[in-house]
Amino acid sequence: MLKRNLFFLSMALFVLCNTVMALSVSPVHVYFEPGDRMETVTLNNTSNAPIMLQAQVFQWSEKNGQEIDTPTQDIILSPAMFKVPANSKQLLRIALRNAKMPTPLSQKTYRLIITQIVPKSVQSSEVTPTKGVEEEVFFKLRLLLPIFVEPKIASAKLTVKTTGNSVELLNSGNVTQLISQITWLQGQPLSPIGTPISEFMYLLPGNHHTLTMVPKATTLKVITNQTVELFELN
Repeated sequence: MLKRNLFFLSMALFVLCNTVMALSVSPVHVYFEPGDRMETVTLNNTSNAPIMLQAQVFQWSEKNGQEIDTPTQDIILSPAMFKVPANSKQLLRIALRNAKMPTPLSQKTYRLIITQIVPKSVQSSEVTPTKGVEEEVFFKLRLLLPIFVEPKIASAKLTVKTTGNSVELLNSGNVTQLISQITWLQGQPLSPIGTPISEFMYLLPGNHHTLTMVPKATTLKVITNQTVELFELN
């Protein structure tokens, strides 16, 4: 299952503007299995200074290869803004707003964004100014964590379509697939062409990713969080 197989790519989720602050998050993926209504995330501040954080959640989608974050009321965060004291932990509760929400036929995808807030009075040249809630603040650290609301029956299916010099990977299942490596192969027995490509890319249900065909390639090998796939190329 997706829930058990994504942990090894946790570092790919972190977008760090500054690495001085020692903040860890567990778990790095949030899953609502059918019947679940609340999950928790623990933030651990191992530094000797307090960290002020803001938590936001957005509906996560893809269109034409671009990720889109849309404001949503589907999920409640508590607390939404908080301070984690030095060498301390903070529990963040994540709940579905509609307790009677029916189990979706296809996985619903959201993104939890946790940002460190630094007051203007303590800004540095490393911090990018951003308009905040009530006054001008500066964002120094940003963490991205996926939230998945799982369907009753999960179906993982990846298909390939070749058009001219392009190969389209399509997630035709109803759960997200995380592509970790792509390798072009040729010959019999199959041998790799060049170095495997480490993608670390989420492919949401119904979305696609287009690759440029490598000359002489006859087979495409794709490693995902679900399985290892071999696709013959026309």
